[in-house]
Amino acid sequence: MKPRWGLGRLPATVGRPRAYFEKRDILVDCRGPVEIDRTARLGFGVVILTESHDVSRGPGRMGPVVPYGVRIGPGAWIGSGVLLAGCEIGAGAIVAAGSVVRGQTVAPGVMVAGNPARVIARWDGERWVYLPVEVSDYERELR
Repeated sequence: MKPRWGLGRLPATVGRPRAYFEKRDILVDCRGPVEIDRTARLGFGVVILTESHDVSRGPGRMGPVVPYGVRIGPGAWIGSGVLLAGCEIGAGAIVAAGSVVRGQTVAPGVMVAGNPARVIARWDGERWVYLPVEVSDYERELR
């Protein structure tokens, strides 16, 4: 499998060897700050972005590249196909497969899912307690 790496070298703040990411086809953008605890687990095809353009100038007026780091805490689980950009994933948190976590902080011991990622469950010390699912107006109309 051909490695997919952003510009830059794998920093010392990443607690896994390069082969771990290559085997899982994980893209790690190493241009901005990135920290991945050695006990965190990542699925296949995860994308970790650490820089973006400043869009404050308005539509069609792309500004300079600005760093926004990614931090993944101890014991966190990142599902396959997840996009992480400018975020912090707390200790023991789970990000469900296919989710997008952008500019968010995921608290320790919670499970998030979706785009954008939302809390769907919390760890109470013994088990996962799932939160009630919000029904959209569209789904209410279909009932």
